[in-house]
Amino acid sequence: MAAKRSTKQKIPALRLQIAYLDCPSLDKDAANYLMLSQNKLQSFFEFSVINLDSFLGWDANENQGDNILDALDVKNAVMSTDDYLERAHKAFEEAASYEYMEIDEETSEEYISIDSIHEDVKWMIITECRFEGDFYMDGDDDCIILSISNWKDSMAPPSALEFLVRQSQVACAMFCGVDISHIQIKGCLGDYAEALADTKQHVIIGAICYDCEMKVQKQIGKDALQALKAIMDLSWLGKVDEPASVSAILRNTFNYDLETTRGFSPTIQDKLRNILLTSTVQWMVKVVFTILLAWLILMLGLK
Repeated sequence: MAAKRSTKQKIPALRLQIAYLDCPSLDKDAANYLMLSQNKLQSFFEFSVINLDSFLGWDANENQGDNILDALDVKNAVMSTDDYLERAHKAFEEAASYEYMEIDEETSEEYISIDSIHEDVKWMIITECRFEGDFYMDGDDDCIILSISNWKDSMAPPSALEFLVRQSQVACAMFCGVDISHIQIKGCLGDYAEALADTKQHVIIGAICYDCEMKVQKQIGKDALQALKAIMDLSWLGKVDEPASVSAILRNTFNYDLETTRGFSPTIQDKLRNILLTSTVQWMVKVVFTILLAWLILMLGLK
């Protein structure tokens, strides 16, 4: 008799809620897919996403919202990290306390029909608001704020979405208690990156150098370290020409090609390029080319 496979899942040791606030330009569907794909690689960390712009009832492009927060003109707004942390706390505390109530038709009593956000969740807020001093990341015990306002397409590769995924991994490490830093650039988690552009090598390589790995294992334990290494090894993205890979699904479903798209959303040129790269279009091009070649051979033969 075959042994029964256990379906019991481990409770995540750290839940990271990734949230978008004052973030009108980012392709959130593509970003969500990449972020959530990390849940399939391990069970120590749990990633979830929420669009706070939509939740709070405003269109971040039109700067219209409710009275919980004043909407920002993100193209011109500049805030200190302390002020933006306060803004972020107001936003996610509103989301965390939200309860969707419905009425039971038989008893006429109210009941909560949607589970609220876990109380022990940690937050990473992604925003397009610029921070004073051109800082791109700051935080406290419960929340990390990440500004993508200084991203330039010229910084790619890596792609902008790979940068976001890598920063979600950095957030996990920080919330677990990882405390490492070195001035040498090694492509390591401990690379000191004062400016957003300084993260390039770590985003591409995603290593943990020997010295840092020894420190990290002492700080957070072997299980957390192994989970961290599993998500940091971006080989899980796969290749675009592998139909079931994350990279292929990202391009074919969300029009975001990690090899060619540079910004936080695909441009019209990116979308046209992706259409031309699909197998159906390639087949049609081959058919048209074959017909033209046959016609040319026929015309030359007649002459």
